[in-house]
Amino acid sequence: MALDILITTNRIAGDPAARSLIDHIKKRASHLGLEDAALYYDFPTYADYETVAHKPDALLVSPSHGIIAIKFLRDGEDASNDEIEALDESLTQFCSILIGRLLKSKSLREGMSSLIFPVLPILYFTAKPPDDLEIECETVTSLAGFEQLLASQQRNPIPQAATAETR
Repeated sequence: MALDILITTNRIAGDPAARSLIDHIKKRASHLGLEDAALYYDFPTYADYETVAHKPDALLVSPSHGIIAIKFLRDGEDASNDEIEALDESLTQFCSILIGRLLKSKSLREGMSSLIFPVLPILYFTAKPPDDLEIECETVTSLAGFEQLLASQQRNPIPQAATAETR
């Protein structure tokens, strides 16, 4: 199976960091172990109890790496620490909602409250982030940094039926 890429909006036209990462993943899918992965851009969106919408810029679903939710902080975006921490909170909230949805599937659970794969939120900075951030997400600042983080997540693939369930 080949890497599936689903871009749901034309917002990608104004998102050079996302285009760069998607092109990089597309070109290096085999080397990165992502041949059976799916990459979504600007999808999905989940709302919390207060009806606040949360979504990543990109979502990578891989049988060998788990689920990686990515939010890009672009060059020239002079985001304050408070704004970055709000993005971190929104992305971690998205992941929490996603985990709750996935736990409903017995084939994706390990025990009652754990998934058979990791769910990892990443803030992808295209410039050096401030040193004094208080965030939960992992951070990367380059394609090489993304590859290193991806390699650290690689493990034995989940069963094909479970993979189908995650998509």
